Amino acid sequence: MKNYINNIYSMTIIYNEPYYDMHNKEYLNILSCDTTDSYIISLCNRFIRKPISTFQNFHDLQHYNCSYAFKNLKDSTKLMNINNLPELLLLLSNNYDIDYKMSKLLDKHNSDNSGKKIICILQKKN
Repeated sequence: MKNYINNIYSMTIIYNEPYYDMHNKEYLNILSCDTTDSYIISLCNRFIRKPISTFQNFHDLQHYNCSYAFKNLKDSTKLMNINNLPELLLLLSNNYDIDYKMSKLLDKHNSDNSGKKIICILQKKN
């Protein structure tokens, strides 16, 4: 049971998430993650998730959570977008197993209305 619980907390979920870039005044689909893994966090910038539409509930706490977005490898002032997914997965594939089947199952039953789409789940290789 202890190994099962450790595996759950060592998982990282990678998302394709809508994001409004206030500096460039444009909407982007960025690569974000939920994780506690220090290496993956080192590849990210922290940002505050805000509603991207006035039709979303501004009082809903899930929209105001801090989250992590992957920094672009070529320009760390920018965030990775969905086009950068191959280079991100290549970078992470040496140290992490990528679980697409579980990701597909979770995404199919995801009722989150924030616009986040699950791409994959990572687990640290033994």
